[in-house]
Amino acid sequence: MNAEDSIYLTSDKKQFYITDFEKLSFLRPNDIWSIDEGLKEILSLINLHQDFQTIYSKLFRVKSTDEIYLEGESYLYLTAFKKSWTELEIKLNSVKAECSSKNVNVIIEICEPCDNPNFENGQFSTRDIACLKSPDYFRIRHFKIYIDTTVSAQHDTFWNSIKSEFS
Repeated sequence: MNAEDSIYLTSDKKQFYITDFEKLSFLRPNDIWSIDEGLKEILSLINLHQDFQTIYSKLFRVKSTDEIYLEGESYLYLTAFKKSWTELEIKLNSVKAECSSKNVNVIIEICEPCDNPNFENGQFSTRDIACLKSPDYFRIRHFKIYIDTTVSAQHDTFWNSIKSEFS
């Protein structure tokens, strides 16, 4: 494997992310690192594809009626084997097109491998989840697809479009 190929998903890396996904699936729902309610089914559906893998996600929701929630972002980070990179990009662009037709502005970014911003010199080493423990967690080429709005219905459209595209 050459250096360029090493930035894409491999069988070992897929297993690494699946193991972390399973650990996150068993966290208490109120744990800040648990998979957001309503996303587990969608993420599982994507992860069933042998060449795609989710690595990070967030579902926007208003936390309570007495609190103003100013950050309106829902996002999904996904990666793929090099041979399937273009296929994943096409799927994400289909999600963007479907959402755009419903006046939902979706942004897609290609993210190059980078340090894990959640890892701070082992500060979270007591938590057995790779998104905190591994400095290499984001050292993989991936897509970030997201929306940033406080309109809940637009978030529903976004996630429903993702679910539909990967079904």
